Amino acid sequence: MSSASNRFGYYTSLVILCTGFGVAVLTARLIIDARVNYYKGTELLKSGNRVLALNAFEDSVRAYIPGNIYCEQSLQKMAVIARVKTMNGDIQGSLDVWEVVRRSILSVRHSSQPFLIYLQEAESQIEILSKEQQGVGDKVLKEMLVRPDDPSATAVVLMITGLLLWVSGAIAAIFSSVGSRRYVSLFMSMSGLFLWIVMVYLA
Repeated sequence: MSSASNRFGYYTSLVILCTGFGVAVLTARLIIDARVNYYKGTELLKSGNRVLALNAFEDSVRAYIPGNIYCEQSLQKMAVIARVKTMNGDIQGSLDVWEVVRRSILSVRHSSQPFLIYLQEAESQIEILSKEQQGVGDKVLKEMLVRPDDPSATAVVLMITGLLLWVSGAIAAIFSSVGSRRYVSLFMSMSGLFLWIVMVYLA
C-alpha cells in the first residue's frame, strides 16, 4: 500500500512539474516570438516596406503575455506610423493602420484588456478619421467599434483561484513528507490546475 501510494505521489508530482515546465516553455516562446517579430518589423520599416512591417508588428503584439515589453514597443511603432500618415494627409492610410492597432490589441484580450491607452487612442482616431474620410454616421461607427464582452468577475476570480491552488499545492507537496498531507497538497494542486485550464479556455 505504501509503495503504491509513493508511486501515485511520484507520478502526480511529475505531471505537475511537467505542466509547469510546459507553461514556462510557452511563456519563453511567446517572448521570443514577440522579440523576433518586433525586430523584423523594425528592419522592414527601415527598408521602406511598411505593409510587411505592420504585419510583423501585429504578430509581435499577438504574442502578448504580461510584462512582454516587445508587444508595447510594436504598438508604439504602429502608432507612430499612423500619426505620420495623418500629418502627411494620408487619411485612409492612417485609418488602416489604426484599425490594425485596434485589431491586434483586441486579439489579446483575456481576463482583462491590456494596452487600454493605445486601444482608446486607436478607437478615437478611427472615429475622427472615418467621419472625415468617409462621412460615417454615429450609428455605423458604434457598430464598427463594438468590443467583445469581458469575462465575468466570477470567471476571473475562479481563474486566479485555480492558479493559486495549483502553485501553492505544488509547493506544499514538494516540502511535505510522505503521508496524507502530501496527498492533500497534490490533490489541491491538480484541482487548481484543472480549474485554471478550464477557466482560461472559457474566458
